[in-house]
Amino acid sequence: MGRSRVLAADRLDAVDRAGLVDSRREAVFDELAALAARLLDAPFAFVTAVDAEQSFWKAAHGIADGTRANAVGDSFCQYVIEGEQELIVDDAAAHHVTADNPSIESMGVAAWAGYPVMLGDQILGTFCVVDQRTREWTARDRTILRRITDAVNAEIARRVAGGDGDHQLDRHQLEQLHSGLVQATLPTIPGIDLAAWHRPAGGELVLGDFYDVFPLDGERWCVVIGDVCGHGSMAAVLASTVRTELREAARSTDDPAAIMTAANDAVLRKTPDGGRFATACVFVLRPESSALHVTTCSAGHPAPIVRGPGGVMVRIPAPDGPPLGLEPATVYGSQEHALEPGDTMLGFTDGAVECRDADDLLLGDEAFAALLASEDLDDDGVDAQRVITRVASALEAYASTHTDDIALVAIRHRAERSGTLHD
Repeated sequence: MGRSRVLAADRLDAVDRAGLVDSRREAVFDELAALAARLLDAPFAFVTAVDAEQSFWKAAHGIADGTRANAVGDSFCQYVIEGEQELIVDDAAAHHVTADNPSIESMGVAAWAGYPVMLGDQILGTFCVVDQRTREWTARDRTILRRITDAVNAEIARRVAGGDGDHQLDRHQLEQLHSGLVQATLPTIPGIDLAAWHRPAGGELVLGDFYDVFPLDGERWCVVIGDVCGHGSMAAVLASTVRTELREAARSTDDPAAIMTAANDAVLRKTPDGGRFATACVFVLRPESSALHVTTCSAGHPAPIVRGPGGVMVRIPAPDGPPLGLEPATVYGSQEHALEPGDTMLGFTDGAVECRDADDLLLGDEAFAALLASEDLDDDGVDAQRVITRVASALEAYASTHTDDIALVAIRHRAERSGTLHD
């Protein structure tokens, strides 16, 4: 395939104006790539901008070694630019367009799906997801990719036009948003030990991440953790909207799936312009003497982790629907879990697992889970706050800078353990 559109002067001028090539990592693009990979169960996702020589990876989910580009001739992005439309490839080695691409061997590309990243009417690159196994990309996969690509394009357009509107909020308004998204003091709940921690990206005042704890009735409580793609005041405004809608939905139902479904409908009604959405996880807690029963529902959010005795780690696979504000008429599912005395469930936002050290190496899911396996968390008297302090301190030590908001919530069954240990 030729490279007439890749090298076109008007396209390359748009690439220059966008300012993405050779730029630093940014949380909003990293989050969108991670979200697509998680929702489509794919190991890699990229936001790319292609100049005359390279496909630069503005975001590169799944690439842990810091690599941020490959040659145009090795990229699949060239085909999207030349064809001026999306490219969906179920089997890269058998597809007539991609069969000879060297990335099939060098990167193990077996399936590829990408949509154009645009500035005006010019294609800058792609938002793409890559799998190392052949697969059929479903209609739902394509819808998710298209909607997230819309968010990428909206973010780029806002930047080129001069920002995202942060100037519209004064400091007092930002402080009010902040106080509404994190609770200075968590409620005291019999039989349950709670602790939380948050860190805004770059030390900013406002958060795109949030958590909330509130009663449903005399016996049950609701814990929410959420993450708006991006940060800054506009992300905080949406986070506040999502938090409010989740609370409002919980006034009429104690089913976390119904809470999430109602909140999704409300977010779509109140953000008709689109381009921003939020992941969230809802936990409904029902303490009993023998176990703490937890019903979970996830809207595209990372699965919580349970730490049992001896550092045994279990990742809880909550039913994973799409993020809030992404798809209309979504019906979510829920799942039951039981925490035995001494078990701790940790909810977290993706900034925790996607932080990077001074060498640009990603922490990742396994290393993050290992932070909870520390032997000092088996000592007598360990509570949820100690778990949070241990994890937060390790994250602060690992990351050279924090480009994404982080929130953590620990839920611990603190009743006395009796009988055999749960594993």
